[in-house]
Order: sequence, then C-alpha cells, then structure tokens
Amino acid sequence: LRKTQKKFFVCIRRFYWIMVNVIEGKSILIVCYPFFGFDKVIVDELYKLGAKYVHLKKAAYFPGSPRDEHFWNPWYRGIEYYLKCPNARTRWTERFVEEINGLHFDFFLCVENTPFKKWFVSYLRKQNPDIRTIWYLWDTFKTQQKFHIDYLSLFDKVLSFDRDDASRYGLEYLPNFYYSPENLNPQPYDIAFVGSANSTNTSFRIEIITYRKDICDRQNLRSFFYVKSAEISVSNPIKKIFRKVFPYRHNEILNKYRNEGFIYKESLPLSQFYEIMKGTRIIVDLGYHNRQGMTINAIMAIAGGKKLITTNSRIKEEAFFHPDNILIIDEKHPEIPVGFLESPLHKQDMSDMRIDRWLTTLFDFAENNEN
Repeated sequence: LRKTQKKFFVCIRRFYWIMVNVIEGKSILIVCYPFFGFDKVIVDELYKLGAKYVHLKKAAYFPGSPRDEHFWNPWYRGIEYYLKCPNARTRWTERFVEEINGLHFDFFLCVENTPFKKWFVSYLRKQNPDIRTIWYLWDTFKTQQKFHIDYLSLFDKVLSFDRDDASRYGLEYLPNFYYSPENLNPQPYDIAFVGSANSTNTSFRIEIITYRKDICDRQNLRSFFYVKSAEISVSNPIKKIFRKVFPYRHNEILNKYRNEGFIYKESLPLSQFYEIMKGTRIIVDLGYHNRQGMTINAIMAIAGGKKLITTNSRIKEEAFFHPDNILIIDEKHPEIPVGFLESPLHKQDMSDMRIDRWLTTLFDFAENNEN
C-alpha cells in the first residue's frame, strides 16, 4: 500500500512541477558547508531552474560556542577556545548581516549547519517580510545538531533525510538528492567504496573494507577502495599519557590496517569520485552507527543503475527497495552471497530524487507552508 501511495503522489508532484516553478525569478540566500562541492552544485541547479539571484554563504563551526559539540568534548576545550575568540558566533552573524545588507531575498535555505545567532532569522524577516525559510538536515540531531534543536521554530519548514528524526521532531521527510555530472571518463570496477573513517564511530569501515578487499582479490574482482583517515591526536600532556595506556580504538584499528593500500590522508578528488561512481557495477555504502538517513552515495548508486551493498537496514522501507538491487549487510558479519553479485539488476525510477526535482520539492514545501 505504501508503494502504491508513493507512486500516486509522485505522479501528482510531477504534474505540479510542469505547471508551477516556485524557484523561477526568485532571489535565494543559502548557508551551507562546502561538503564535497555539493553547495556549488545546488547553486548551479537553482540558476538552471530560473532563480534570479543566489547568494551562497559558507557555513562555519565555532568550537568556542556552547552550541557546538566540540565545546563539550573535552569539557575544558570550549573554555580554551572561548577565551581565544569570545563571541565568535555573534561576530560571524554580524559580518554576515553586513554582507547581505540591502539585498532582497524570497527564500532562505540553511543546509545542515546553523552558524548564525537566532536573531539573524528575525532580521531576515524584518528586511524581507514575505521570505520563506527552510532548514534541511542531511545529518541527525544526535550526530551533528544536538545543541540546535531550539532553532526548529525559526523556520517555516524543516526537512530531514532521516526518518526517525522526522518522526521524532515532527519534520518533513525528504531523502538526499543525486547528481550526475556530464562528460565523465568512467573508471571500470566491479565494486567500490569511497568514504572516510576519522572517528571511533566510523572505524568499523576500515575493518569491513579490509575483509572485502581480501575476498575481492581471491575472486579476481576489480575493486576500488578509498578510505580517508587520520589518527586522533591530543595536545594535552596529561591526556597524552592517558592515551598511551588507553589508546583510542580508532587509532588501534588504523595502525593495524595502515599498510593495506586503501587508507589515505587526503580526500579523493571530486572528479575522480564521480568517475568511479559512474563506472563501478556495485557500490558499497557504510553509514554511521545509529543513523538511518540514506547517504548521497547510496542514492547516486541506485539512480545510476548500480547495485548497492549497505549497512543501513532502514533502506528496505523505501519504495525503490528491491532485494536483487540492494543487499543489507551486518557490520560484524559482512557476508555477501555470490547470488547477489550475479543476479540481474531491476531498474528503478529515481528521477524524483534528481537534484533539480529535489530542489523543486524542497522549495515547494516552504512556498505552500500553511503554518
């Protein structure tokens, strides 16, 4: 029933896209951290959709502010940062106001991070009485925004890529988008993974990739595994002594598998990432612990006609899930049946999540807000 309802609403939405373009002729203000260059991709697509003007502001992190997790971990670090740069968030917001002074905006889109003071949204509404405000979260409150929950009431619409957060906080659920650049030189591989492992929560990725790499080598599969990772370092002398006796598990795993040939200190260039995604038959997606939202990698894989191996068990709740296309594995026992590798692919229509339609949906939610 859910899949039937999904198809019905997709048809209605497609008709709406044809009849109405809420972005055309609009001026849009965006605050977004430059995650893999997707901030600029969003801007480019908005202009293609007819936006009159788009002002992009790079989001910032302030470990010297109590609203940021680094302030509390360890507890003394925030005080140290705050003494070096007091009121950093306030000063950033004031400079931002000066930057956009005199400009008119129809929409304000904040993607993930909220580096501004709460009064900034009131300022925007005063300067732009008809402005619509949107907050899109491509991470969970627990992982990234635990000290910003009170920002929810500032926005006309808040959307999340995570079903659990959407249900818990009364938000709209909207999965991530996919983007397919043109003029690529696809790199042919049977299986690939590109990601990072920079904390204890993501160290398991190194262990799984090591296990998979050994199997791929034995089966003569063409594999490409790229993990960006570095040791977690400490500067406090007392903590250094403590970590000599009780080292971070992340550092232990990193040192154990450092010479496997797939661990790097730098991120993979974005152009090469797209070429790997384009030419690979099976994409591996290893999410964070206790995070249910689908990554952009996962959606790009399915939309690109690839098979997907993922640790995200909640993906089976999506309308596009098909067991021949998507294999859900356990982090501790990442077994992959041979039948999955050899079974035919069932094509799925993922056009709703293409970035242009995703943006139209995002702004449509705000334009038709009834609250």
